[in-house]
Order: sequence, then C-alpha cells, then structure tokens
Amino acid sequence: MSKLLFAIPDWKVPSQVWAQRMIEILQDHIVLIAAYNAEDSWNNKIPAFNLGPTTDRRRIWIRAIDKILNRSSEKRETTRALLTQCRLLGVDKVLFNFATMPLEMGEFTKRCNAEIFVHCHGFDVAFDGRVDTWPHHRIHDDRYKANLLELSKRATFISNSNFTTANLVSIGIPASKIQQKYFGVACSDKFTPHEETKRLVILQLGRLVDLKGPDMTIRAFEHARTKGLDAELILAGDGPLMVTCELLKRRSAYADDIKIMGPVGRAKAAELISCADIFTTHLNKGLLTNREEAFGVVFIEAMAAGLPIVAGKSGAINETVVDGKTGLLFEPGDLDSQAAAFIRLGNDMNMRNWMGKNAWRLARERFSIDMEKNELWRILNLRMI
Repeated sequence: MSKLLFAIPDWKVPSQVWAQRMIEILQDHIVLIAAYNAEDSWNNKIPAFNLGPTTDRRRIWIRAIDKILNRSSEKRETTRALLTQCRLLGVDKVLFNFATMPLEMGEFTKRCNAEIFVHCHGFDVAFDGRVDTWPHHRIHDDRYKANLLELSKRATFISNSNFTTANLVSIGIPASKIQQKYFGVACSDKFTPHEETKRLVILQLGRLVDLKGPDMTIRAFEHARTKGLDAELILAGDGPLMVTCELLKRRSAYADDIKIMGPVGRAKAAELISCADIFTTHLNKGLLTNREEAFGVVFIEAMAAGLPIVAGKSGAINETVVDGKTGLLFEPGDLDSQAAAFIRLGNDMNMRNWMGKNAWRLARERFSIDMEKNELWRILNLRMI
C-alpha cells in the first residue's frame, strides 16, 4: 500500500475547507501531515510534523527575518528530521499543496526519494500576482517560473481547473506533466425548493480580497435596494478588504441590512449557505493583486445547496456556473448588471428554484466528493484497501 506525506501550509484555514475534505479523501494512505504551526495530529488519527512557526503566506517578511536571525541551521535540522521520519514511515509519495511549498522546502524536495505531486490552487499560478496586503510587492520572485520548470522534470502537477492548467502551460510546463481534477463537495440526494420568505438573503462567502470584489458587491446591493429590492446582504470571510467593507457599510443608507461576519468555520459556512437565497461574488481581475479566481470551491458548495449564482465573468467561473441556467454572470465592474441580477432573481422565486435545481444537479454530476476521490486516487495511483 502506498504511504503518503501530505504537505500543506495550514489545514485549518477557514477559507480552505477543501484541505480538510482532501485529507478525509486520502486518510487511508496518509501516514504524516507536514504543516506550519502543526498540532500533534489531525483529528487524533494522522500524526503531524511541525515545519516551524511560519506560513508561506508571509514568505516576504519571513525571508527577511530569516536572514537577520540566520535560521538556516534550524531549517537544516527540520529537513533532516522530516527525511528521517519519512524513511521510518516508508513514505513513497509526497503531495505538496500549493506550488510554492516544494520550493520553500527545497532541500527536502531534492533529497526525498518519494514520487512527487504538486497540487496547484490559485495564488501559486498567479505568476505576476501581487501580495494582497502589500500590492507593491510581487508574490513570486524572478526565479519562481524557472524553479517550477525545473521541478516539473521530476514532479507531476495537479491542476484544479482549465484556467490553472493554461497558466502552467503558459510558462512552459509540458501538458503531459499536468493532471487536472476538480474539487468535490457533499451534495444531498434530493433538491429542496426554496420557499417564499419575508426577506431575500444574499450571501457572499470567501476571503475579502480584491479579486472577489466584496466592496463592489456592497455597492451593487445598494443599487438594488434603491430600486426597491427588499433584501439583506451577508458578507462572511476575512481579508485585507475587511476595513474597506466595514467603512462602506457604515456609510451606507442600508447599513442595517449589511452584515459583515468575519471568518467563519466549516459548520457556520454550511449554515449560512443553507439560509441564503442567492450566492454572489463580484469576481474580477484584482486591481491590486492582479489575480483571478482559479476555481472557487465555495461556488460548488453553494450550488450543491441549490443556490443560484450571481458572479462576475472572471477566472474559472465559466467552468462551474452555466450562465442563464445555474446562475447569472455579468462583466466585472458592472454594478448595474449585478444589481439587476439580484432584482431579477429576488422578484422571481420560480426562477430561483429552477436555477437552484439546475445548480444542484450540476454539482451532483460534476463535482461530487466521490468524483474527486476517484480522480485523486487515479492521479496518485493509489489502490483501494
């Protein structure tokens, strides 16, 4: 039986529920999880290896601190310890999550004898992307593309969408070295129609970052309210635009109808989705980060719950949402069209249910957990126990 090392910056990040699902899918083969700030184990089942007190999301500042504190010897000790543990456990496959991780764990990546797989997710394929908290800095240094090309000589890349695949191919990684699979989500066996409620609930769930346009969603919501739509808007998530959104809310004539909840866990996210009537995100190519949505697991979570989607035409959204059938798509930056979509769906419960049922059916057909498991096990060449 294959024995897998699962490497990820942090499996507890609220916006990365997919990570917990992926561990659940692979738990029969995972013998060790390597992560920053790791606890002793995952759910008291799989031991964890602590890579240190940092995460790759802070890599610009951490590299500078590393140089000042001369932490190279500490990193060498960590690498040796992880290699030893992998040998003792018989690890023969390593699954890195985010293409940045095998590069940051460079010495381990070079010295481990296991088969290497690199799952790409989004910011790691934004080759000219900017740091969301400091957009004057690029996410990746000048050597990043060349390093990924070199890595592709011994690693298999796993892509989460056509969009991600195209980005990898654009820097010269051979298509033969890329395996594509979509994420999967739990989906009920039966569609539950939405009932008429006193007030429409519009939900945006995800990181508050420019490529998801939470500030523009607030403005579009205000436009819809001025035209008579009786609704409330819920924004759930954390990120660099939290202060911007809070300021827009406080200045809004509809402040009482805008709820900014901050980060939420897996259970709360599911509860919010179950209580919503419309799921929205103003997807766009971020003006600050120069990034687009590479997949968007939250969209298929909302679809699996039978919600119609209202979103900007950006990134991989056309791979999950069928415009006019499972939701309504608009051009990024077009607040009037987003507001019009809210009004159109808000005033027509039959349309909401028709699109919601189509969305639920599509989620079952293309984005089930079983489908992701089968694809992931195929790519990793795992065998049923």
